[in-house]
Amino acid sequence: MKADGSTTRVLLTKPAAGKYPLGCDLYPPMIPMGLGFLARALRDYNVDYAMSDNYLASFGQTNWNDSKFRTSLRDYRPTHVCVSAMSVEWPEALQLIRTTREELPECQIYCGGPHARFASKEISNLCDAVVVGEGERALPHLLTGTISPEFRNGNIIEYPFIDPLDSLVHSTNGRKEMIPWDDFSPLQYNLVMPWLGLDRAPVVNLNTSRGCPFSCKFCSILGLWGRGFRYFTAPVIVDEIQDLKERFGINGVCFREDNFIVLRERVEKMCEMLIDRQLNIDWAAEARVDSIDEPLADLMRRSCCKGLLFGVESGSEWMLKAMQKGITKEVTRRAIAICKQHGIKSYATIVYGLPGELPEHRKATKEFLSDIKPDFVEESVYLGIPGSAYYSELLREGNWEFFDPVTLHIYPRGYKQLYRETVKHQDGVLPY
Repeated sequence: MKADGSTTRVLLTKPAAGKYPLGCDLYPPMIPMGLGFLARALRDYNVDYAMSDNYLASFGQTNWNDSKFRTSLRDYRPTHVCVSAMSVEWPEALQLIRTTREELPECQIYCGGPHARFASKEISNLCDAVVVGEGERALPHLLTGTISPEFRNGNIIEYPFIDPLDSLVHSTNGRKEMIPWDDFSPLQYNLVMPWLGLDRAPVVNLNTSRGCPFSCKFCSILGLWGRGFRYFTAPVIVDEIQDLKERFGINGVCFREDNFIVLRERVEKMCEMLIDRQLNIDWAAEARVDSIDEPLADLMRRSCCKGLLFGVESGSEWMLKAMQKGITKEVTRRAIAICKQHGIKSYATIVYGLPGELPEHRKATKEFLSDIKPDFVEESVYLGIPGSAYYSELLREGNWEFFDPVTLHIYPRGYKQLYRETVKHQDGVLPY
């Protein structure tokens, strides 16, 4: 974090773990790569910055307070605070904004992340600038006052998507890295994910692509990234993994992105390079069931793939068609069987309560899971998230029992009862 002598000091931060569905310690603390990409951009521009990962600081705590964040503000005295948040994190993001205003009234506050994409107008009066979409180009230009008028609408900034993503790894000092790992040591996060076969610490999470070419109606990815698939190439990924092993001694990588194996050639090249370099790095990823077959599974196994997270979603053919998932039960059955054959753990996500779902559809899903026997099952209840096709339908038709004006989430009719039956959390975690 080298400063150039200027008075600009940027605090990059993300909210604490939330209380509502999808936000209550949903995942163990992972390196916030979104902030990492921003940090990398600031480093290239010689802008002084610091980090405050409130999710890491609050994980597992039932009564977290913002004292550490206040200390960061008082000690570092940033001129700018950049808050990145998902919609589910927005209540906690508001706390960070209020705290910043209290401690440093003159500090500029910039907001980004998925919620900024979906609620830019709604939150524009709460911060000094809203960055919609990717911020690696926009943030440095905001700080230097060089934003082109074509990318500005009041205090809402939106830049074109970055393509190719490989362009993000080339720094001005000649070093190639996705993010400044010295600021995000894998050892600090102590991540393991045994349900995906990643039980040899330390494990690091990587985001190596943006976007998805599919159209599942419950998913907000199209609203966030648009249709398409942009990615880091296999050599960049493997170089990054090797560097992380040499510097931090990592033993595993979890590719936390929407569909890691959608581009087969990229995965094959990565696997071959991992094998050739004999890195012995366990890895796991998210994937579609129609992306895996015997030859690819064998290659992935030999490159130390330990687990795949599949969006199974339902065991009802009617529901799969209704949600435009583009798969069948038979394809899912084959994918789980291939994983078992090759010693790759299978993690199946299921979503109940989608519009049009009936009790018999849920019954068919449970019977299907009992039949195919994935290694791990994550069951959830559909919550209307801004950016998805179902969200637009619910908003238009009014078929909901609660609308959260803070997160903009829509709780479909029957949500509370189905949530009680499925998730078995107390009602206290719901906002209504």
